[in-house]
Amino acid sequence: MTNTIEKDIVINSYYIVDYFNKRGKQITIVKLQILLYFLEAIYLIQNKEETELFEEEFYTEPYGPITKVIQKTFKGYQDITPKEIETNKENKKYIEILFQLLGNMTTYELVTLAHLPDSPWKKHSGEQIIPKLETKNWFSHLLEIKQ
Repeated sequence: MTNTIEKDIVINSYYIVDYFNKRGKQITIVKLQILLYFLEAIYLIQNKEETELFEEEFYTEPYGPITKVIQKTFKGYQDITPKEIETNKENKKYIEILFQLLGNMTTYELVTLAHLPDSPWKKHSGEQIIPKLETKNWFSHLLEIKQ
């Protein structure tokens, strides 16, 4: 395992699917999109620098935030089949935080969380880009993660 953070969003998708699946949690495309959105927020909260985990932007869609590359990669999938992939050590620590915070939530509960009235998704609805710094600040306040 490497100590360098993996920033490819598709590889991180497989990390999440594998990690959750090994703990008995199925991942749908909607759930994956929202988990990636919150993984980006966790990464930004935990790192003092303003560097992003993913270069891809998140957009508002009816069920929550999405990235177009993930939408294209997993188009037509309901449940995503995990790939046997060894999760990068650096990424794993953020995915573990993600799982601790949101791992027991259903897809519906994650959609509801992303749609809270003061959420960046709600403020930018209509297929607009959701500013990552705004998501970081909202999620940090929402879950009281110490920066």
